Amino acid sequence: MTRTTHTSRPPVAHIMLLLTVPILAYLAFTVGSKALELYRLQESSAAIRREIQGLKDRNEALRRQMEYLRSDANVEDMARQQLGLMRPGDTAVTLLSSAQGSDAPPPSMPAREKAPSPRPNWQQWRDFLFH
Repeated sequence: MTRTTHTSRPPVAHIMLLLTVPILAYLAFTVGSKALELYRLQESSAAIRREIQGLKDRNEALRRQMEYLRSDANVEDMARQQLGLMRPGDTAVTLLSSAQGSDAPPPSMPAREKAPSPRPNWQQWRDFLFH
């Protein structure tokens, strides 16, 4: 009788499993890192788009302001308000505030009595501290 010795070899399925598990782990890690990178890039892109829209809005507002400042209506307003200029045929009216007016009270208000002159500061302190 002859004896045949079988050497125990690992089955092919085990070898394939040992080779595919690290490859699949590497692929999962690579795909995950790329997905994270894509997410970050999309967030950055959205922030840049919002900034661009804000700058476009500001640019439009400045353009409208520039058009108004160049308009005839603005030039006339500036000439009237800041330079005191008038159109031919306009009547100038100057309003006096109460500080620029006369010392007499307005006619509808009765004249007030003069307040007594205040005492010197040192007398007020003396009275406060010793009385």
